[in-house]
Amino acid sequence: MPLSGDDSTIDPRGQQWQRFGIGLLLLAAFVADSIRLAAGVGGFILLLLFLPPRFSPFRMLAARRRGGALPSCSCCREEERFTCAAACLLIGAGVLLHRLAAPPAGWTLILLVAAMSMLAGTTGFCPGSFLYFWFRDKFR
Repeated sequence: MPLSGDDSTIDPRGQQWQRFGIGLLLLAAFVADSIRLAAGVGGFILLLLFLPPRFSPFRMLAARRRGGALPSCSCCREEERFTCAAACLLIGAGVLLHRLAAPPAGWTLILLVAAMSMLAGTTGFCPGSFLYFWFRDKFR
């Protein structure tokens, strides 16, 4: 269930595929012990931080499956940027910890992002959006 927006006009499949795909790629990086793949996923999320949602390959795939109509996003742009920035920070810190001879701590941060992404992709509940609204309301 989206935390913002009008549920009646939203097809969340594109963004849910994206979130689940990111989580799956991070999980694959852990299984393969490939910190480069994890860093690459972090770079992809960093691109999503600056590019408009229409450039997301997952949303384009969803549009192709729907016959060309690009699915709308259930979140506002600030909310999406906050979640991308938080994921980038956690993945970046995880990669840095991994490189500084603390691989278990690094993988823990990366797997945290994977778990939150997969939760958002399977249930529609995005912990990053929840944190965005919590911080926004608390510090307003």
